[in-house]
Amino acid sequence: MKVNEKRFIDSLDFVARHYEKDAFQATRTWKSLGVPLMPWWRRRAVAAAVACVVIGASAFVYNWLERSSEPAVPAPPTQEIVQPATPAFRSERIEFNDADIDEVVSKIEEVYGLTIENVPDADIRLTLSYEGTADELVSIINDMEHIDLVIKNSANR
Repeated sequence: MKVNEKRFIDSLDFVARHYEKDAFQATRTWKSLGVPLMPWWRRRAVAAAVACVVIGASAFVYNWLERSSEPAVPAPPTQEIVQPATPAFRSERIEFNDADIDEVVSKIEEVYGLTIENVPDADIRLTLSYEGTADELVSIINDMEHIDLVIKNSANR
């Protein structure tokens, strides 16, 4: 037997005597320390969950501290503003059945509380049922009869 063979056999005998299963596994160190082992993907999932909890808790604490350090600002006073509708823009229902233009104009002035000028002397008769504002009604009558009624003023304008 050669010297090299003798050393090889001695080394082999040494390894065989001291052999332990998983002796060269990286996880053996963790097991010897008492750390439970889990697959790599579970370790990453646990690490991600812990990171989310830490970030969420940090955000909560930061917002809580920021809000507690802000001075209390009183709410501005609220005030209800009520504006009466001007007669020309107030919506009303009005009906005419074969009425003369003078009757129609006086009824519009009475219902809406305004004055209409530029009433023609022609024999114009109207039958209509309308619900809306005086401006729209006068505009419709002007378009239908090709006249130029004008709302001049109102009591509340």
